[in-house]
Amino acid sequence: MQKSGQRQRSFLVLLPIAAPSLGLAAQAKAAVGWSYAPVVIDEVLATLNLPEDLAWISLRDGASGGAAFYTSPGAEPGDAGLPAAEVRIPMYNRQWVAHLRAKPALVAELHLLSPGLVTGFGALLAALLGGTVFLLAQRRRRARGLRLERAQRAAIVEASDDAIVGIRLDGGISEWNGGAERLFGLAAAQVHGRPLGEVLPAPRWLDEDAAVFASVGAGRRVAPFETQRRHADGSLVDVSVSAAPIHDAGGKLAGLAMTFRDIRAANAARLELQALNASLDRQVRERTDDLDRALRDLRNLVDALPSMIGYWDRDLRNRMANRAYAGLLGVQPEELKGRQLTEVISREDYEFERPLVEAALHGEARSFHRSMPRPGGGPLLHVLAHYLPDVASGVVQGFYVLIHDVSELQAQRAALEAEKREKAGLLATIDAHTIVSTTDRAGIIVAVNQRFCQVSGHDAAALVGRTHRIVNSGVHPPGFWQAVWRRLAAGESWQGEVCNRARDGSLYWIDSIIAPFLDQRGRIDKIIAFSTDITARKVAELELRQALATLESVVKSATQVAIVATTPDGTVTLFNSGAAGLLGHAAGDVIGRANAIGWYREEELAARAAALGVANAAAQAAPELLAGPGLAGSPFDCQLVRADGSLVPVTASVAPILDADDTLLGYIHVAYDIRYRLAQEALLQEAAAAAERANEAKSRFLANMSHEIRTPLNAVIGLAWLLERTALDGEQAAHVANIRAAGGALLAIVNDVLDLSKIEAGEMPLEHLTFSLRDLCSGLEALVGAQARAKGLALRLVPGADLPDALVGDPTRVRQILLNLIANAIKFTEHGEVALSIEPLAAEPGTCRLRFSVTDTGIGIAPEEVERLFLPFAQLDASTTRRFGGTGLGLSIVRNLVDMLGGSIVARSTPGRGSCFTLELPFDAGDPQALAPSLRRGEQARRLVEVRVLLVDDSEINLTVAGRLLELEGR
Repeated sequence: MQKSGQRQRSFLVLLPIAAPSLGLAAQAKAAVGWSYAPVVIDEVLATLNLPEDLAWISLRDGASGGAAFYTSPGAEPGDAGLPAAEVRIPMYNRQWVAHLRAKPALVAELHLLSPGLVTGFGALLAALLGGTVFLLAQRRRRARGLRLERAQRAAIVEASDDAIVGIRLDGGISEWNGGAERLFGLAAAQVHGRPLGEVLPAPRWLDEDAAVFASVGAGRRVAPFETQRRHADGSLVDVSVSAAPIHDAGGKLAGLAMTFRDIRAANAARLELQALNASLDRQVRERTDDLDRALRDLRNLVDALPSMIGYWDRDLRNRMANRAYAGLLGVQPEELKGRQLTEVISREDYEFERPLVEAALHGEARSFHRSMPRPGGGPLLHVLAHYLPDVASGVVQGFYVLIHDVSELQAQRAALEAEKREKAGLLATIDAHTIVSTTDRAGIIVAVNQRFCQVSGHDAAALVGRTHRIVNSGVHPPGFWQAVWRRLAAGESWQGEVCNRARDGSLYWIDSIIAPFLDQRGRIDKIIAFSTDITARKVAELELRQALATLESVVKSATQVAIVATTPDGTVTLFNSGAAGLLGHAAGDVIGRANAIGWYREEELAARAAALGVANAAAQAAPELLAGPGLAGSPFDCQLVRADGSLVPVTASVAPILDADDTLLGYIHVAYDIRYRLAQEALLQEAAAAAERANEAKSRFLANMSHEIRTPLNAVIGLAWLLERTALDGEQAAHVANIRAAGGALLAIVNDVLDLSKIEAGEMPLEHLTFSLRDLCSGLEALVGAQARAKGLALRLVPGADLPDALVGDPTRVRQILLNLIANAIKFTEHGEVALSIEPLAAEPGTCRLRFSVTDTGIGIAPEEVERLFLPFAQLDASTTRRFGGTGLGLSIVRNLVDMLGGSIVARSTPGRGSCFTLELPFDAGDPQALAPSLRRGEQARRLVEVRVLLVDDSEINLTVAGRLLELEGR
């Protein structure tokens, strides 16, 4: 035995047990058993109060030559000059080697190095070791007494006729006494370690054992209850079962003890008593039948001679009446004789009976039922009355009155009718939901209900006169049916599940109760079977088994995914091959032994506990940290500790395993190795960072090169413009026009590329100025009007009258967006018109939101190509590029500018009919007074006359071009 976490410091002292009557010499050779005592060296030495600050001690096993199994706290003093000693100590047939080294504190206290110090320290060591030996001897004596007590208890348990079974917490059998061997026919070696339900199966063992384990787990004893368990030969043994918890020395639940008592003799006696009672019941039924026959004869006689009898003569004077009849009339019998009928009954009763009396006096018998008030009060009295004429020599002398009280009969008749209705309803319900068949003693079907016909597919005519072989599926072996008939032949009912075959060949399952009905001689008169269709349940069970088999196959074949199932406290119950490969453990080493929480790093558990606000140290190692509320099944990245101590990064998820009642059964841990993924992610991140750096460098380069590229290009365009204004012939003028057009196209391309680079580099500034939208539209018309007119297109750029006079925003970027959209529309439109419409939208006070729509009647594009228009360098196809030119950057720049301004843009287009680009932009409301007065072009031109202008530029060509332009404008 080894204490958890202290394998080298734990010892098992094993001693023989001998019969007390033997001598010491004989006891050593004739052991009847063994006793043992686990010892932890730390606990033994803790009572010695060793001076840890003065000396350092280590103990090791001299025979094995291994590492020390005990050392003093801290490291061994490293100074080689300190005194040291090594002693060999015999200890229970082992050789212990004690190594002792003095610490500086001891040397300092002695103030000198002398033989006396060595001697004293040796004496101290001897005293310590002597104390250790004494403590071990004391423990041995206590252990011997404990072993003797255990041996006595074991002898009692072994001698018990009851089966006493010890069960571990994992369900495996740990103890199996002789009573268990005799009762169930299994030796202890055959059952040790196996689950109880596997060794002693029973019809209800799963529910029973679960209830027993739950009760014992709660610390409660289980009172005796009766059940059946299966013998080694397959028979069922009637037993009485009780259970109690087993606790270890620390008071923790270590298992349970179950006691099985053989109650077959008691049950046999009970069955014999039941048989005797059945015999008595049968005799009572036979006597009751005889009595019923006698009662029927008596009832016929009573019908002829009612219990209330009287006689009235022709003068209606009473001549005879029994006590019952007199009591009915409310007088004594002796007082009634000789009195007139009209004296003893009321006038109303006489008027009722008068026709009956007259008929009887005319020789005609009368019988009738009547209800009347009961003498003395109470419920109505129901009677059957007979008026019988007394005829002598043909002359009516009077008449007899025979009256029978039928009140009880009337009540019974009403109750019988009610019972008939109740039973009829019950039979109708049974017939509608239960499969019922009746056979004679030979098994020939004599009756079936409609439900039987519906389920089997046979009609009643095809079933009656046949045996149940007509629906036999062949699923059950002959022994199954032989067992059924044996039970029925014994007069006992049988209950079980049967698979039958319907007329169409399909199988169906029924849960049947088959009961024999015996005649008066105890022979089977008929057999009735009541069954319920359970086909759906059996199909569900089959699907469940198939699903479980599939799941098991998936778990076993999932070699790349670690799947581990645990109990609620974390003990491993399932460990697939993927888990073995990931963690480096063999399944046999961890199932039932290891706790899955131990594979998670303590730092990660502590961090998770802190995030959840868990402060309890014990709770920080609980599975709820991984699968608590809101966490179940959620994947998370962590590092697991492998068998060799190394860490492996994984993506893991933990989910609780619940039953149908949401009771926690355990947890399922799923993890997969992400080392390759992390490596790839690192490579991708490095590549992305490199690409980002290259892109930023490119963007910065292009943004910085803006001036260097535009300056010479503007000079070329300016010189071409000036050259057009000189005396040129036609061919020269055409060449110059082409130069200026090509320069303008190149400038547009350069501007687009540089603008996109500035946007990507984050160097595109936005202004916040007050401007007039109408002036902006006028400027747009001046810029693109000539281009539209050259193609014969109508251009409408008139803003609505309900627009605000002043806006606050970036007019330059708004102009760039609209100019790009309108120029594109003109470029791709051959005939028709290009229009810009502007309308206000709802906005917060102090702000303004406008919708700009640029529409054309151009070539249009397919709807699926619309979204590609806003991608950089995207064009419809090569033919479009050759025909219309351009770089494909314009609309990408538009979208980026719209996004920077906080707006949105969408495009709609129909091939052959045109396109519409709609953008919405937000602005702040501006003050119209802040707008500068508009200047007409003529006024601007006149203001340049007589004006001296200083030109400064680093390019000689630009100075020449600009000077010439100013000269032309100032004329």
